[in-house]
Amino acid sequence: MKYDVIFWDWNGTIIDDVEICMETVNSLLKEYGKKPFSARAEYHKVFRFPIIDYYRDAGFDFDEVPFDVLAHKYIARYDVNCRRAKIFPDILNVLCTFKRDGIKQIMLTASEKNDLIRWLDEIDALKFFDDIIANDDIYAAGKADIAKRWLKNHPEINLERAVMVGDTTHDVEVARAMGIDAVTIARGHSARAALEKTGAPVFDNADEMLKYFEK
Repeated sequence: MKYDVIFWDWNGTIIDDVEICMETVNSLLKEYGKKPFSARAEYHKVFRFPIIDYYRDAGFDFDEVPFDVLAHKYIARYDVNCRRAKIFPDILNVLCTFKRDGIKQIMLTASEKNDLIRWLDEIDALKFFDDIIANDDIYAAGKADIAKRWLKNHPEINLERAVMVGDTTHDVEVARAMGIDAVTIARGHSARAALEKTGAPVFDNADEMLKYFEK
């Protein structure tokens, strides 16, 4: 296998939470008299990083309600429902395979770190990861800066043998900012067409991705 370090995105890549995210943001859109998303395709057209831009494109007016208020409301509602989300079964198989083979696995996410660690512990998934790179707040500003800071403190990482696995165009952007390869799985928060435009390999599921890695 070409890679000995895997950087994993969380939301939409490992955990199947797109419908829960849509439910959560739709509840806020309805509360403030905005048009909710009626289908995943509509959501895909708007979702992006940084999250503040996604909220703006979704129709929120920050003069009406500040972004930090929306962010806190979103997280409170997401936290109520997110434990319904499950790890994709084929992803669980890949995590187990890489762990068995001694491949370093690192979580890289825009999620808030402490809550994520608690969640991973609850579902007995913390054991798969050698480190977790995440935000210290709830505002999900993006992953490139925190990833590059982490790499500066880990010069032992061979960038030519590292890859980012994600579900969004942002994951590809982050990987390129880090100087590593990227692959994507098209069942999360970005549409396949958008992922294909990045030029990174796109897979329908983790089984396809694993075969690609094993070539």
